[in-house]
Amino acid sequence: MIDLKERYFLVSFQFNKRTPADFKLTKVKGEEYCLDKSGNKWTQAYLWDKGWGQEYGFIRFPEPNFKELWSLLLESEISDNQQGAAELLKAKYPEELKLALKELFKSSQALDSNMSNRINCLQLGINCSPIEGKPHTEVEKDFQDWKYLKAEFERLRSKPYRF
Repeated sequence: MIDLKERYFLVSFQFNKRTPADFKLTKVKGEEYCLDKSGNKWTQAYLWDKGWGQEYGFIRFPEPNFKELWSLLLESEISDNQQGAAELLKAKYPEELKLALKELFKSSQALDSNMSNRINCLQLGINCSPIEGKPHTEVEKDFQDWKYLKAEFERLRSKPYRF
């Protein structure tokens, strides 16, 4: 079980960190991981791309599973956890993510601003489902599913107040 108050992702912002030492991590000689002061293992990863390229960072080992990532996205107060969870959910668990979003949207009359901001981390509107080796009809169905989820999110999300 994860602790929502702990970090599971360490990420640079506009490439302001480039080495393990920048994240206060120590590279373990001959290994593919680094350690923090508490002895937690971290694996290097390129995470989200906010328009200036994929950010350099680390994911805490063992990597969180779907349920843990979903909890980090919806409940963690740590921004890197929310963003990192969103990226891994899309990349590694797109089908489970579709089901979880459908269930969330089906059970909600509206999303408050906090939940809207968290779900917005997912940047819905693109087909996150794998396409390699799938027939065109299946790819199109996946695309329509993601398009529907984007529309549902837009319908339910809290709208920013405008003057």
